Parts: sequence; C-alpha cells; structure tokens
Amino acid sequence: MTTVRNPIEKAIELSDALSAAAPKNSMDLEEVSAELKYVRKAYGSLLPVEMQSTEAKAMAARKRELNARSRILRAGINLRDYPPFDPECLTWRNAKGYPRLAVFGLDHPIFELSILLSSWGSYRQGHWPWPMPRVIKMQYKDVFALLRGMAKKERKSIRLRATFDGLIPADVKQEIKVAEKQFKSLFIVGEVSKWELKKSAPIRQRVDPLLIGHQADRLWLIAAFDTTTLEKYIEAYAVSRDSA
Repeated sequence: MTTVRNPIEKAIELSDALSAAAPKNSMDLEEVSAELKYVRKAYGSLLPVEMQSTEAKAMAARKRELNARSRILRAGINLRDYPPFDPECLTWRNAKGYPRLAVFGLDHPIFELSILLSSWGSYRQGHWPWPMPRVIKMQYKDVFALLRGMAKKERKSIRLRATFDGLIPADVKQEIKVAEKQFKSLFIVGEVSKWELKKSAPIRQRVDPLLIGHQADRLWLIAAFDTTTLEKYIEAYAVSRDSA
C-alpha cells in the first residue's frame, strides 16, 4: 500500500513530472494520422509467430500511444495547456484500505462507492458520480472488492461516502467555463480524511482540491485551489460587482 503524507501536493508533483517528461515537439493531427496508418499496416502484416517479439510489442505500444494522441487531438485539446493528471494518485489508500482521494462531479457534492444487496440476494456495484469514466472507476477496484467482502459478511448493502463541503473561487469557475469547451467532463479531486461507512448522513469534508478534466480516456490537471469561506466569497463577489 502506497503511503503518501500529502496526496494533493504529491498529485501536483506527479503532474509536473509527467508534463516535463512529455515530448516538446508535439505532433499535429496530420502527422499522427500518417504515422498511425503506417504502424497499423506494419503491425497488421506480422505473422502469429512474430507477435511475442520485442519489436512486435514495441509496435503495439506505439500504436496504442498514437491512437490515444489522435483521440486527444481530435477532441481539440492543446496538450500544452494542461499537464496530465496521473490516475495512479487515485489508488492511494489509508490504513483501512479506503481512498485518500475522492472524485466529485460538478453537478453533485457526493462521492460514493457501494456494494448493494438486492432483494433476491445478489450483489451489484454502485458509485456516484454517475457516469464515472472507466479510467477513474478502475482505480477503485480494490475498494469495491473490500466493500463486497464486507457486504457478503454482514449480508447488507455497504456504502462508502464523502460529501464535498466548500465554495469554488471565482477565478477557478472561469477556468471551468474555458475547460468545459475542451473536455468531455470535469471533476473535483479532494482529500478525504474520514469516511462514513453506513447509510446515514455522511461526514462533510473541507478540502483543498484539484480540478481535473476527462477526455479520450485520459485525465488532465486544470487547476489547484483552496476552497473559499463564505466571507471571502461574498467579499470577492462585491469587488467584482463594483468593478463591473
């Protein structure tokens, strides 16, 4: 189990490292499409006996990378605008095996992972926000397994839930408006220090979160910010109104 003292700061560090490691001479869509066509043709010409060779594996990896880059470019995302967000950050756990980081949708303050027991005795997996991109959901598969074990042992539905409790600063809301034009969906990533493992009201979390975007099965870091108190929120609103 990965032990991380400050998961938000560490997530930002990883994003910076991924951004620094990214190739500086980003290819445009035409170049990516041309190379992808060549690689697909070369890979398709391989015989079954060649498929386990080092060269074939490298070719397959390059094809996957070009496919991903093509989807990103077709979505209109400028790779220089936002650093990548490493989904591995979502696999960090506390001593109980619960997530250190939760992912909140902009349309609802709840993050929940659950195993639900039906009236006929079967168990199904649930989560909120809904829908949850596969690249996010798969990072919590160990937590779903943990909850399933609890549900079967106790013969009841188990819900692990956190509630976002904070106000998003005005400048970050402006970034959201810009990012909404480029990304399929946006999420807030926040640290959860204490989870509620029952059906009753969850414990509310005041966090200093991250804003991330999802597109083409990849995640991107858009902004890091401190949640705003009501007093600061009202003060900022008054300033913006007076300057209008």
